[in-house]
Amino acid sequence: MKLFSILILLTFTGAQWLYHPKPSAIVPWKPHNATSVGNSGIYKNQYYLADRSDAAVQVINITSTKHVVTIRGFRGLVPHPRNTSYAKETAKSNLEQSGPNGIAILPDKSELYVGDGDGTVRVISLVNNSIVANISTGARRRTSAVAYCEGAGIIFVTDPNIEENRPQGFFIDPLERQVAGQVTFNSVNTNTLIRGHHVTSSLSQIAFKPGTDRFYVSSRSTYVNPGGEIIEVDPFTMSISNILGLDNCYPLDVVFCPNGNLFVGCSSVQELSSPLVNGSTGYSLIIEPSKHWSIVGNVSGVSGVYQAAYSSGLGAYFAAAYRERTVKITSGNSSNDTTPHEIWRSAPQLAIINSTTHQVQQWIETDNRTGRTVAVDPATQKLVVPLRRGITIYQLQSNATEYWKKSVAARTVLDSYVGVLPLVFAIAAFFL
Repeated sequence: MKLFSILILLTFTGAQWLYHPKPSAIVPWKPHNATSVGNSGIYKNQYYLADRSDAAVQVINITSTKHVVTIRGFRGLVPHPRNTSYAKETAKSNLEQSGPNGIAILPDKSELYVGDGDGTVRVISLVNNSIVANISTGARRRTSAVAYCEGAGIIFVTDPNIEENRPQGFFIDPLERQVAGQVTFNSVNTNTLIRGHHVTSSLSQIAFKPGTDRFYVSSRSTYVNPGGEIIEVDPFTMSISNILGLDNCYPLDVVFCPNGNLFVGCSSVQELSSPLVNGSTGYSLIIEPSKHWSIVGNVSGVSGVYQAAYSSGLGAYFAAAYRERTVKITSGNSSNDTTPHEIWRSAPQLAIINSTTHQVQQWIETDNRTGRTVAVDPATQKLVVPLRRGITIYQLQSNATEYWKKSVAARTVLDSYVGVLPLVFAIAAFFL
């Protein structure tokens, strides 16, 4: 029993804060609302944020925690034609025509490719932080997610095209800086009806898997798979090579870790289609494409994920669950009203997920205004999230890596030990 107590102690001792609950630095920034930001990334100590509020890409040095430059030249937040109020703060934005959106860093070329709201992909030189080229895809609406396959020398961008219900993807040659091909996603349903709610679907984000040189596109809902799909795209043949249908996930972001597993961040839409109970939350998935697309992990309590990242230094996924919600079921508003009512509570958080155990190691409270994107730098072990109060930087504790390793080791031993617990208890009872 002493061994069991030690294992339990090790397990809970390992569950320390990976990051200080309080940020190490906050860089001033004034976002408008939840639609103010696109994606973000880190390269050589520089943090890049697609900022629709200022029609620009913001550049922050994460070492000095100073603002470097604002790279302008994007469409910004385009007002919605109906101009309805959004969160009582500003006019509702037409995201189909707003930008910047997705970004992709090209380390071998020191360039940043950024999708804009008019179907253009803008190329930024990371040497002088300026736009050096504008590539037209021919799309009438925004180019959204962007990813890079260095092996094929191809950039892939998506055009959700929600208004015309004709989502498509474009392959761009970074040498010629022009479109080399395109693919249409015919089965994607851009307007899904779930329990009476109209949910905008279409294409979400892209992950690139080194080794296989394939792009993986998340689609929130399709006619064939209403719960969403992961679509594998071959950059060499410029075609769809495989499709995995999902049940009740409605995926948003996807990200790979080095062992080949794919984290799939499910959206808060799944909560609309599931049987609801008090305190219920959604989940996200871990998929292993190399083994017939098997689902190898279910990350309970993590949903409403817009963007996710992975740190090889920590062996962890970071999921910006800015649309995370919980629900409370009430029996009615009065003694005469017994109809169940749903009361939703917003609970925006950042989840740090152990890629070995597939369990949430830590939660960091964020906000649902702009905390929808996340970037992590394995070299400096810094985490960056844009929040209402500013661009927020968290620093890994000096002893957190050892705690992390201890926690994983303890849980691994404990898992194997639990199987023999009945025998241990029986022997102990015999001698007592």
